[in-house]
Amino acid sequence: MLLPTILVETRLQTAIFGVRDCHREIILVERKTGLLTKWDSSEALSDMRKKRLIQNPAETADFNAITADITSVKSKLAYAEYLCEIWSPKLVAFDRINSHLVESVPAEADGGRLMNIHRGLQDEINFHLTSLEATQLRAKYLSKRAEAQVQTILSLIAQRDNALALRDNANLKTITEDQRRIALAATRHSASMQIISAITAVFLPATFTASSGAGT
Repeated sequence: MLLPTILVETRLQTAIFGVRDCHREIILVERKTGLLTKWDSSEALSDMRKKRLIQNPAETADFNAITADITSVKSKLAYAEYLCEIWSPKLVAFDRINSHLVESVPAEADGGRLMNIHRGLQDEINFHLTSLEATQLRAKYLSKRAEAQVQTILSLIAQRDNALALRDNANLKTITEDQRRIALAATRHSASMQIISAITAVFLPATFTASSGAGT
C-alpha cells in the first residue's frame, strides 16, 4: 500500500504547485487589467485618489497576451481539479482494500504490527485526502477569479472598441467638415467664373467691334 500513497503524493505536489503558479499568474493579469482585489477599504480609497494618475488599461493593455495568459491559467486549474477529483476516490478505495487485508490476517500472525502499519497508512491517506480537498477548493476559487478577469477583458475590449469608434467618428466629422468647406469654395469659385464669363460675353463683342473699326 505504500506505492499508491507515493503515486498520489506525486500527483498532489503537481496539483499544489500548479495551483500556486496559477495564483501568481492571476495576480499578474489583475495588475494588467486594473482589477485588483481590495481587502482593505483604506487601500481602495487610496486607489480612488490616485485614479487620475493611472492609465486606462483599455488603451495600454495587450489583450492578445492577456487572453493567452488567462486561457493557460484556466487550463492548468482545470487539470488540478481533475487530479484532485480522480485521486480522492482512489485513496478511499486504497484505504478500504488495506482495511480488508489487515482484517483478513489472523491476530496471532503478528496482527499488532500490521495494525500499527495500517493506522499509519490511514493517517497518511487522510492527510492526502485533506490536501486534495483543499487544493481542489483553491483551484475552484482561482477559477472564479480567472473568470472575473475574462469578463473584465471583454469589458475592456468593448471600451477600447467604443473609444476607437468615437475617435473614428470625430475624424469622419472633421473630414466631412473639410469636404463641405471645399464644396462651398468650389461653388463660390464657380459663381465667380460665371460672372467673369458673363462680363466677357457682354464686353468682348463691343471691344472686338471697336478694334475692327479702328483698324479700318
